[in-house]
Amino acid sequence: MFTWGGGQMGKGRWKLVARCFGGSQMGRLGGSSLQPDVQGGRGAQPDVQGGSQMGADPSPFLPQDAPSPELQRRIQQLEVMVTSLRRELQSQAGTMEALRRRCLQDQPSPGISAESSGCSHGAWGAVATSPELASTDGTLVWKLQGFSKLLGDAKAGRRASMYSSVFATHPFGYRLCLRLYPDGDGAGQGTHLSLFMALAKGPYDDLLPWPFLCKVTFYLLDPWRRRPALRETFAPDPCSTSFQQPRGQLNVASGSPLFAPHGQLQNYLKDDTLYVKVVVDTSGMEV
Repeated sequence: MFTWGGGQMGKGRWKLVARCFGGSQMGRLGGSSLQPDVQGGRGAQPDVQGGSQMGADPSPFLPQDAPSPELQRRIQQLEVMVTSLRRELQSQAGTMEALRRRCLQDQPSPGISAESSGCSHGAWGAVATSPELASTDGTLVWKLQGFSKLLGDAKAGRRASMYSSVFATHPFGYRLCLRLYPDGDGAGQGTHLSLFMALAKGPYDDLLPWPFLCKVTFYLLDPWRRRPALRETFAPDPCSTSFQQPRGQLNVASGSPLFAPHGQLQNYLKDDTLYVKVVVDTSGMEV
């Protein structure tokens, strides 16, 4: 007969310790060990402990808990916000590109300082000292004689642009003039006649509303009266410095670099003379 710790096998008391993995039942013990419990030289009764008491460490094979409804709701809100911000960013990028292109058109030239003071045909040096206004109703018709020579000089780089006489929207209103590039400026250089308008410093500027917001329309008139005038209208950009109160004698000119293609100019010439008209819409303006 086998003996252990001084006791007989049949009389010894054993403690059965069952190690259960993943909450397994007693009938599927992963392993067991016999440990004698000797008290006073006698064996202990066998004590069977199931795996229900051995689950201190979680099983690595249990599935993770799903996100709570509140967490799912917050995730959805963030996804909506990200989508909205992405769309707004794309919209702002488009707006910036449109403003960039508009600025290139609103400021076609670096300024008036390159204009020769001895030029005829309304060069600004002569116009600025003239006490007379060509008109005081917001309308000007500019007669450009010898246009073939003007165009040839522009192509040769001798004289890129010229100014019209000064006119006013009212007897005490805004003062303005036109600036014309026979061989084009900016996007129209070499292919178009470019036409711009500039605000001139006037004696009543402190009494006028700024920025200048009157709509402006350019015309290329047909002296033969066989076809409609070429026409282009633009509304001033209130953010552009071209339409703020002049601090110097003349603001940077703004208008249309693609006003008239060179290929169409011959249809509007008579006796080598070109007629340009501008109308400033002062309706609704307080005088």
